[in-house]
Amino acid sequence: MAGPLLETQIMKWWTWFLCAAGALLLALGSAMAAEPAKEAAKTEEVKAPEPAKTEASKHEAPKTEAPKAEEPKKAEEPKKPVLEGELAVLARECKLSDEQQAKLIQVAAAAKAEIEAWQKANAAKLEAFRKAVQAAQEAGDQEAMKKAYADIAPMREESRTLMTKHQTAIANILTPEQKIAWQGYRLFVDVVSDLKAIVNLTDEQAPKVRPLCEEAAKALSAIKDEGEAGAKARMAVQERLLTGIKEKVLTPEQRTMLETRLAPPPEAPAPPAEKAPAEKAPAPAAGKAPAPAAEKPAAEKVPAPAAEKPAAEAPAPAPAPAAEKPAAETPVAPAPAPKAEK
Repeated sequence: MAGPLLETQIMKWWTWFLCAAGALLLALGSAMAAEPAKEAAKTEEVKAPEPAKTEASKHEAPKTEAPKAEEPKKAEEPKKPVLEGELAVLARECKLSDEQQAKLIQVAAAAKAEIEAWQKANAAKLEAFRKAVQAAQEAGDQEAMKKAYADIAPMREESRTLMTKHQTAIANILTPEQKIAWQGYRLFVDVVSDLKAIVNLTDEQAPKVRPLCEEAAKALSAIKDEGEAGAKARMAVQERLLTGIKEKVLTPEQRTMLETRLAPPPEAPAPPAEKAPAEKAPAPAAGKAPAPAAEKPAAEKVPAPAAEKPAAEAPAPAPAPAAEKPAAETPVAPAPAPKAEK
């Protein structure tokens, strides 16, 4: 009995296992089948079905979309003028405000227009001057060179007046502090340029010159006298600047080079004075003795009173005058010719 019952029980367990496994498989299959259906439903919701075309709609002409009106292009804003060249350096070194830069641009534009008009009006004269100078240089004609510059002198004065006018207009934009700063910068640029040419100033030494030039610019701006006293004061400032550069910037070798360059040239020796030729006495005729030279009258002297002598003493006879001999003729050497001045 035990054997058949055991087999029957095993068969029931096996049947339940198979049924449970089948149910599990069915559940998994339905779940997996439901996912694509959901995705398809979502896609259908996004894409609406197109309406079915009728017979009439099939024969209708395709609709053309009207072209979109082009949006009007925005007008390009004019570019703001920009400072260039030395004016840009001026704005940078003096730290000009936007308002000052705008005024500077206006002044520069007016100056450029006026200078170009002047050059155009005098183009023929300027070209004639250039050709005259070139011809004089090629021929080595100093007189022609002087004449060319003399002819152009009125135009040079006009040009100088024009430049002064616009420089004054630019200076009026600056504050007193900015004017001093600009003067110091220009002095620094000029001094460094000269020192590089004379003593081979290095790029490491150049920045050390600037504070000395700025100090000199302040001293120069304080001098208001335009006469001789002002000129002497400005010369003293320049000498102090030079001394400061030699002591604080230059090497001993550079100092020697600078002093040699700045030393005044040696003065040329003065030509010897010309001697007037001495007059020769006429040669005596043959067989005749030369006439004795005329005696110069002796200066009158007050005779001293003679000492009283005894009467018995007789005066000694005066010695006879010695016969005069003719003086030998001394030849006069010709005066040396004056040396040509170098």
